[in-house]
Order: sequence, then structure tokens, then C-alpha cells
Amino acid sequence: QDSSFRIRNRALLDRAMAIFRIGLEKPYVQSYIREMAAKRDALLKDETEDFASGVERIGRHCKLPLFYLTPYRNLGKALPFYGELLTEEGNQTDGEFFLNAWKPFLRRVVEDEFCLVGLLVAGSIIDSQSRYARAPIPEERQQELAQAGAPIEKLRPNLQPFLKKDDRKLMILKRTGLLSSLLLPGLPSQINEEIFEPERKLNYIFANGLMLQILNVFGCIMLCGYATGMLLSLLRGRTGFLLTFSRRDAFRIGLWGVLVPVGIFFLLMECTPLGGRSTGMNIFNSNAPMRLALETFVFVFLLPVPFLILWRRACRKRGRALGISKLSPAMWHCNMFIGWVVLLIGFTALIRPGLYFAERYWSARDKSIIHAEFFTGIEDQLTRDTREALLKALPE
Repeated sequence: QDSSFRIRNRALLDRAMAIFRIGLEKPYVQSYIREMAAKRDALLKDETEDFASGVERIGRHCKLPLFYLTPYRNLGKALPFYGELLTEEGNQTDGEFFLNAWKPFLRRVVEDEFCLVGLLVAGSIIDSQSRYARAPIPEERQQELAQAGAPIEKLRPNLQPFLKKDDRKLMILKRTGLLSSLLLPGLPSQINEEIFEPERKLNYIFANGLMLQILNVFGCIMLCGYATGMLLSLLRGRTGFLLTFSRRDAFRIGLWGVLVPVGIFFLLMECTPLGGRSTGMNIFNSNAPMRLALETFVFVFLLPVPFLILWRRACRKRGRALGISKLSPAMWHCNMFIGWVVLLIGFTALIRPGLYFAERYWSARDKSIIHAEFFTGIEDQLTRDTREALLKALPE
């Protein structure tokens, strides 16, 4: 009996360990989770061509059932206990086998693993060999455990995102995209920071698309307000009518109310430090949330102002031409309703195609999300590097 284990059926325990021993004689372990993911992607005809589909693929792969990790972890805890139990009972040969069974067991597990969480579980199995041992660990075995666990021990501190980093690495981290920044600190190999530009640009393109959606929602609220005003005026017997503008006024509204403000906004955001496009939206860039919030405020509440001013002036000008010195509330509600419809259609028709082509352009060049194998490119690379380091560190 041990503080961590209680034997309820010794015969069943011996039978389970005998099956485990037979399993170790197999040349490999295969969970088929990787194959299942590939089959599911094939059935869904998954074609990752843009940022949204790339994130969707990552989310779908994050839901893969890694049910086998819990039995692996439990086996790792039981191995030292069972080996010492057999040794105490005088079965030195079998006891020594189970005390060293973690070596071939882990090698087969690591060779099959393609998820970073699976490799972290492998590290926990290494820790279990000393944590769940009742007898003092011999120095030679302790050295083997320390050697095998070194890659994971080296990896764990680097996965803490708020640790202080050297200036060079911090600058690289600030230039990464949101998803790549989460695991980049743990990557032991050198990586070219230029590969982060497409993901960083895609993050901002997604943010600009979200700003456009917020503007449309705000515009719909304004439309509801003006529609309510028209209905109340109609119930009071006061109706309004639409005013038509001259070609010159319409051209002025389109140019100075839509084209110029949108062009200046994106020019300032993309080509000047105001937009902060040289750095990414991630936890290492503390200014990103406030800057993005300010950008959203300008886009939603200030960018439509020139259009609305020119539209109201055109309405007053047309009213005076018709002999109406002051437009009634009913007429204002009717014409401002149409004004917001034109504004939303104009902004969407101008911005949405630009965002679409920009997303296609950067998606074709992105290797972090769009063309990654399973998750993000950084996580896949980190998994491969950690797997290789573990296989080299594991004793034969």
C-alpha cells in the first residue's frame, strides 16, 4: 500500500501490467488521431486559403480527442510503484524491468505524438518516475531521469509569457501575430522574423473588417432612430419627401465624404507610426489594445463625420433652392435615413473589396497560420523541435 495507490485487485493489476509488457514489444505506438484529423479535413474538403479558414482549421484541430493521454499519465505514475512492489516481494528481475519500462514506453509515445500537450504529458511521466517512487532513487537512475526531462524543463519556463526577455527577443515577439506570440518564447531554434509579417498584417485586416461591422451596426441603430422619427411624424400627419442633389453636390459628397476620409485613414494607419502596423497585436505589445480601441473609435465615430456634414449642407442647399428656409423634422428624418443608407453602402463597397484583396495577398504569403500543418506554424515547429530533443535525451 502506498499513499498514492491502493491495490484493490492484485490479480487484475498483475494482468494489466503483463498486457503492458506485451505491448512494449510492439515496434511502435499509434493513436491514429493524426490520421483522423486528415480524414476529417478531407471529408470537409478543407481548403485553407484565408485567415478565417486558417483559424477555423486550428480550432477544429484543437478539439481533437486526446483521450489516450490520461491512461499514459496514469501508467507513468504506476510504473515505479509496481516495480518497487515486485522488488520488495523478491522478484528483482521483473521489478527492475518495470522500473526501467518508462524508457521504451516514452520513446514510442514521443515518436507518435504530434501535439505539444502530448509532449508535456511525456514530461510529466518522466517526473512521475521519482515523484511516485517509494524508495530512494539511485543516483544513476536519477541522472537518467534528469537527462530525459531536460528538454521539457528547459521548455516550461519559456512558455510563461510574462517573463522578462532580452531586448532582441522582445522586439521579435512584438512583431509577431497574436497566435504565433503565444508559443514563440518556447521555440529553441532560431527563426526569421520576416515570416511574421503576413500574420501580423492579417490580424490588422481582420480588425479593420471588425471595425466595418461595428460601423454597420452603429449605422443600423441610427437608421432605426430615423425610421422611428419618420413613423412618429407620419402618425402626426407630417410627411417629408426626398431631396435630390445636383451632380456637383453628389460628386463632392462622394469625393470629400467617402473617398478622401477613407483614403487618409488607411494611409495613416498603414504608412505611418500612428497605425502601429510594424508591431503586432499580442501580449508583448502593451500599447496595441489602447491603440486599436482608439483606431476603432476614429473609424466608427469620426470617419463618417465629413460625409454627414456634406450631406446636411446639401440638404439645406436644396431646401433653400425649393424655397424652404428651414427643413422640418419629418424631412430631416427622411433624408438623413437615406444619407445613412448611402454612407453604409459607400463605405462597405469601398472598404470591403480592399480588405478582401489584401487578405488574399497576405494569405498567399503566410506560413504561420494559413499553410501550417496542424496548428500554428510556431506550435508545429516547437512540437517538432521538442520531439527531436526528447528522443535524443531519452536513454536507450
